[in-house]
Amino acid sequence: QKLIYAVFSTTIITHSIVSLFFLFYGYWLILVALAIIVAAHVVLIIGIRKLSYKLLIVFIVYEACAMLALIIVDVWTLVVMEMAPGTSFFENHCISSEPSITNACKLQSS
Repeated sequence: QKLIYAVFSTTIITHSIVSLFFLFYGYWLILVALAIIVAAHVVLIIGIRKLSYKLLIVFIVYEACAMLALIIVDVWTLVVMEMAPGTSFFENHCISSEPSITNACKLQSS
């Protein structure tokens, strides 16, 4: 049971961090994904409490779909960045915490 709780905490933390990262950059539609993440983990909690294999299978299917979606987004992002770098998600956003990027952001904004 500790292993199940470890999987639960790891997945909800990682999925929430990814969602909040995109939310920070203004993609408000990601709130729908965050709601799905929370709902899936509620299903997992109910499955653990009731020892329901059907609910655990539903969560496993969700996890498989989430991982597949992440792989697809990663591959798509790599392809887009290779073929048309100006069309990436972060074209107009700069992360100012890294000094090397800050100079590029200043050049881009001017």
